Amino acid sequence: MSATRQRLVAAAFAGALVGALFAAPARAATALAEVLQASGSAERLDLERIGALYEEAILGDGGIERAVERLKAFAASERRAPRQRANVLLAIGHLHWRHGDRDAALAAADAALAVRDGVDGWLLKARLLDAGGEPLAAAAWYERVVAATARDEEREFVRVRLTLAEAGARNIEALTSLAAERDQAFRNRVSITLAVLGHPRAALDLYRVADDAGAPFRQHVRLAEWAIAAADWTRAQA
Repeated sequence: MSATRQRLVAAAFAGALVGALFAAPARAATALAEVLQASGSAERLDLERIGALYEEAILGDGGIERAVERLKAFAASERRAPRQRANVLLAIGHLHWRHGDRDAALAAADAALAVRDGVDGWLLKARLLDAGGEPLAAAAWYERVVAATARDEEREFVRVRLTLAEAGARNIEALTSLAAERDQAFRNRVSITLAVLGHPRAALDLYRVADDAGAPFRQHVRLAEWAIAAADWTRAQA
């Protein structure tokens, strides 16, 4: 390769490198703007956008400090609606949690709840307490989520966590003993927990399709999946 061509290649490489370095913060700024916009317009917190902000902040800035400071400055303005300020504080909490700082995440969740109560704040607080080995403290917040959420998958997830909290540990015998003393709705929640923990046969024995719970087809599919996992071909074909 000639000296001239080598210089041209080197210049092109340097230009591409500089472009990449300056493009990353620009993308992070775009993700930040999207989080701020969604905080005032969306009914619920947009976790996908917060995840995108985290990833782009790490790539662009090497950390979340700059993004967090900008979000804090935005949330500090009392001219903004309480819902938007609370959502921005919750976004800060999720960034800290993703970054492994549970204490900072809890502080942000508490700050958000002080501005405005809501499902997203309760759920973040519950999950942080749960992740920190405080399932009983988390249960009170999970209960509020179950009573208020309109999302079926979210309600089911929370009920599983509540079941584990009430059992006190991931103890199968404790779960089944507890279920025997409760109503069928609780037994069905325990069944889901047992299946998640890898005990499909025990889940099958407890679960009963509940017409008043809605989505009967989904319930039958669930039973069939558990039966296949337990190699119970008779029930799988029922």
